Amino acid sequence: PGWMEAIRRKVAAALHLEPQQAVADAVPPPLADKGVTPSDWLQTWRSLEAWLEEASRGKAFKLILAFDEYEALHNYLHDDPAMGARLLAAMRSFSQRQNQVVFLFTGAKYFHELTDPDWGKYFVQSITLTVDYLSEADTLKLVTRPSEDFPIVYRDAVPEKIYALAQGHPALTQEICKELVDFAN
Repeated sequence: PGWMEAIRRKVAAALHLEPQQAVADAVPPPLADKGVTPSDWLQTWRSLEAWLEEASRGKAFKLILAFDEYEALHNYLHDDPAMGARLLAAMRSFSQRQNQVVFLFTGAKYFHELTDPDWGKYFVQSITLTVDYLSEADTLKLVTRPSEDFPIVYRDAVPEKIYALAQGHPALTQEICKELVDFAN
């Protein structure tokens, strides 16, 4: 439930909305520490999905919920595979019956590698994309011209230094550039 409330808060902030409180007046901290039972997962998910549907209704964009290193979520679901399976089924149902909110799961494992509950069974419509390292030319282009109107001009050798540090790793390159843009702003 705490994870789902964090999603609600982040989406509300990104869309400049007031986050409505979810289930029962509380945002529980870690599940086991506070006696939150797995049955709360499904109840909290249903509240979150109703809120997401309302928050995204009629918008001219799709809301992408990106779950980085989603295998960590699997570790919680693995503690109660039956309830975890019910939660994954609810998430699948939500993703299939509307098209305004999209899930993007990123991680080191494929769905079929995660069992009890079996993620591959619930997200059969998923598309697997492999993200590889960028070439030096692609990294330099991404650093210096991520868009046509990109206003930052780097000193000589800075883009090359970014490539040397990140070696074309997309996430590391993005993180370095984000920090530089934040600093410039």
